[in-house]
Amino acid sequence: MSALLRGLNRAFPYSGMGSAALEEQLGTLFKLCHLVSFNIATQALQLVYQVLCSRKEGQISDRCVCLMIMMLIIYGLLKLQYIHT
Repeated sequence: MSALLRGLNRAFPYSGMGSAALEEQLGTLFKLCHLVSFNIATQALQLVYQVLCSRKEGQISDRCVCLMIMMLIIYGLLKLQYIHT
């Protein structure tokens, strides 16, 4: 999964297909972020960010921002738990 997302992240800006092709899959990418490890979720969020920024509006959604903040908080809490055990 990691290699696939990394390839999509690197190829998307050069693909020229625009965001319409991946717009339908944004919901799946958001769900994926809740189910996988932090590293893979970060790569999925990078792809979501690229798709959202390639729109004509250029604005990222509140859903994306909330998910980024939630991931950082959870990662920070897990890191603190690891340090204190």
